[in-house]
Amino acid sequence: MFVLLVIVNVLVFLHESTLGPAALRQLVWKYAFIPSKLGFTGASMVVRVPADLLQKISPMVTSQFLHAGSMHLLSNMVVLLFLGKKVEERIGSLKFLAFYLASGIAGNIVYAAFHLSSREPVLGASGAVAGVLAASLLCNPNGIVWLPGLPIFLRVWMFAPLWFISELLNAINEQYVRSTLGGVAYLVHVGGFIFGLVAATTFTRADRLGKEPRAVK
Repeated sequence: MFVLLVIVNVLVFLHESTLGPAALRQLVWKYAFIPSKLGFTGASMVVRVPADLLQKISPMVTSQFLHAGSMHLLSNMVVLLFLGKKVEERIGSLKFLAFYLASGIAGNIVYAAFHLSSREPVLGASGAVAGVLAASLLCNPNGIVWLPGLPIFLRVWMFAPLWFISELLNAINEQYVRSTLGGVAYLVHVGGFIFGLVAATTFTRADRLGKEPRAVK
């Protein structure tokens, strides 16, 4: 499944690269996640009907397959290729897909909670991949992460905490200056990572319970 996700992301990006500026803007506006489209305000964080819920959540999924550039795509897909296999083997293909997409959705929700009126499109698999990275911290701590563009390979147990702290500090700074002009939605990364860590804790705990010897009556 993780390989299929990489293939889909690459194919979507190749399609993006064939579009002209106007068509690309239209694609992004339709399929990227734009917080202001949720129609929520601080005083009205209520989803009215199930159909409305699907309409609001769907861009949180489709946006995960759009990327702003080749390095954006590469940095996400490298982590998914390096770490996705072990997490998928741990929980199974369908659960991995659900976990991956849910991590991305969680990242988008956290971002939206602080940027309800934002009309800036949020796109990329970063929240989902952050969830995979967090899960690897528990499932595959000795896994290898390659830093694109640099001849540097780090163990997950070393890279993941440093990366998360960096993203968290950047997210706090982003809130302080009230700007995402740098083009990076750090809160998406933070939200995806926290969700992935919590979810991974539940399925690793389930594994341990399943392996405990049972008393024979």
